[in-house]
Amino acid sequence: RIYELGVHFRQDGGLHQSTDRLLPSVSLNYQITMGHQWGIQWGMSIQHPNFYDLNPSRTFTSPMDCSSGSPFLMPSYTSNIELGYHHRKGLSVVAYFHHGSDQVEWNSILLFSGHGNYTRTVFPENCFSSDRTGISLSYQVRPVSQLNVQAESDINYYNAWLPSDDSRPDIYGWGGRFRLSADLFLNRQRTLMFSAHYNQWIKQYVGLRRYDSYSRFCFALRYSMLSDRLKLSLVADDPFRQHVTDAESYYETRTERDHVNHHSHSIGLTVSYSFGGKAIRRAYRDMKNAETKRAENVKLKL
Repeated sequence: RIYELGVHFRQDGGLHQSTDRLLPSVSLNYQITMGHQWGIQWGMSIQHPNFYDLNPSRTFTSPMDCSSGSPFLMPSYTSNIELGYHHRKGLSVVAYFHHGSDQVEWNSILLFSGHGNYTRTVFPENCFSSDRTGISLSYQVRPVSQLNVQAESDINYYNAWLPSDDSRPDIYGWGGRFRLSADLFLNRQRTLMFSAHYNQWIKQYVGLRRYDSYSRFCFALRYSMLSDRLKLSLVADDPFRQHVTDAESYYETRTERDHVNHHSHSIGLTVSYSFGGKAIRRAYRDMKNAETKRAENVKLKL
């Protein structure tokens, strides 16, 4: 006899998903005085499921753990409203509210064989909605011409729930993040640069999971030569092995706790060379900037 704990696969999405939906966006900026600018924007966005989420084949990571995608996933939608203030000396403050519907979460079910053995299956599903309200601050300063320092912080309140399943508890609470980065040019020609980045997550709520605090360092030494055509990069990621997370996910009859060591520490050397000279690179850069602006304008007009 088989006993099952968890949620069931939901197949009411059908195989013919339609995404012909209007996604409007409105943005308004106002400059009070020189260097002081306020802005407010509202918009909707869509996130399509990727191939990995849609692939229904099962993948076993161990004899008792497997994962499977779902071809019945539908797109997820998000509504955003933001109020921001920007100062020319590098200060930015943004208050925001994000609401998501038909969000995708990887849930799990336990299949018990009755002999003390079980199989854990993980699968994606459009199962929850969420609200996130918070405020972000960033400040960029250049104390000397060779050094650029930027500090960023974010604090938010998160609430996620399952509209079709009242038995599973809501996920809610306060979360925060802090990031400090510095870029230092080591020579007068600005061809040798040292970068350091530190990220600290106090607590995070993502989907239907709660993550405890964790941190991560990254260092890089970059050198360019031959008129910026040849570039060398030496990058050390997570050298102190701090990228270790503890996560919890709550179900009706159980709570899953995961302790993950990401083993993200690494040292890499990258060498790149650009052919064509300054004229080709300038044309590529101009085309890339034009495409970026075109994409932003299309997003505002939809």
